[in-house]
Amino acid sequence: MGENTIRSLSGAVYILLLIVGTQTPYSTLLLFGCFLIITTYEFCNLISIRKIAPILLGILGMLNLYFVPLKQSVVLFLLLFALLVALFLMFYLFKNKNFPLHFTARHAILFGYIIFPIVLITQIPNILSENVITILDVFIIIWVNDTFAYLVGKKFGKRKLFETISPKKTVEGFWGGLVFALIAGLIISFFKSNLPWYVALIFAITISFFGTCGDLIESKFKRMAGVKDSGKIMPGHGGILDRLDSIIFAAPFLVLLLEIIKFLH
Repeated sequence: MGENTIRSLSGAVYILLLIVGTQTPYSTLLLFGCFLIITTYEFCNLISIRKIAPILLGILGMLNLYFVPLKQSVVLFLLLFALLVALFLMFYLFKNKNFPLHFTARHAILFGYIIFPIVLITQIPNILSENVITILDVFIIIWVNDTFAYLVGKKFGKRKLFETISPKKTVEGFWGGLVFALIAGLIISFFKSNLPWYVALIFAITISFFGTCGDLIESKFKRMAGVKDSGKIMPGHGGILDRLDSIIFAAPFLVLLLEIIKFLH
């Protein structure tokens, strides 16, 4: 079986898992609980940290969510912590410096960059009224952004976006991905009468920008670790973290945006 065939089959299984796994609140928690365990394991490998305690805490957190919905105060705490870590990582990304990985920083990054954002992803459908924004909507916009960033960049790309971290990404590709992400957001809002078009556009811009940052940040972690992929669980694609890096990083900013919209309404 050829490499492209294996990659396509692996990607199809991943997409099917997301479609099926996000149909109910409990299946969403189960799916993202599995994602949390795998991505925690992969990220601990990248930054050379012991895995058992973080994985156990992640499992306990997801089990708790299964039986008891998160209180608003807890969501806001997770959000604030994740946002601070995200801004910290962006500072080092744009300064073109290696991330500090001393003991305290490693554990803060693990929770603020991986564990808390995955928990926040599961809360996205609950912030506004039911089905205004679903997790699948977020993934669709990310897939469209990534696909067209690649296609436009391959066809028209000349200026490198962040050559030292991801040589294949281009400025033209970024703008191409953004434009098509906006189109995807408009199409989604067209089929949802309770989702205003301007909210969908803001949502798409947030996903496109911070999703790209998340991709670059994970690439930087891999470069620092001297590896090509975060794992090998998905043949032809790498690890689960390689597939979720965009949404994991964008999640706190998406939740913040939804909380602001909720407050204004």
